[in-house]
Amino acid sequence: MAELDNTKKVIIVAICAGLSVVIAGYQVSGWLFSDRSRDLTWMKCTQCGNAFQITEGEYFEFSQHHLTPAGNPVSPIDMDPEKGYQCPECTQTSALKAIKCSECQNVFIIGEASRRQPGTCPECGHF
Repeated sequence: MAELDNTKKVIIVAICAGLSVVIAGYQVSGWLFSDRSRDLTWMKCTQCGNAFQITEGEYFEFSQHHLTPAGNPVSPIDMDPEKGYQCPECTQTSALKAIKCSECQNVFIIGEASRRQPGTCPECGHF
């Protein structure tokens, strides 16, 4: 009878552990994928100056094809403008990740104003 109780305990523990893994996987997958498909990021073309938005998922896919030798996504500061994202306006592959200034609403490429403070707006200097 004692063995049956231990077997039941093992089964209950295994079921609880399995449910915990399933719940954790569901939460992680929601965190990894749901926000990227809805959140937007700014892009700006270095050729024509067009500013536009794409989803974080689209940018993630793009950045996976533009990796450094170490396997990290290329920083927009160091990216060759000829290897950028395709601009919907002029169709050149020269759009890079950008930021929209919260003060003056200017959309600028990260590092455009200052390499030491890459998030500084070149129009108003806001950081």
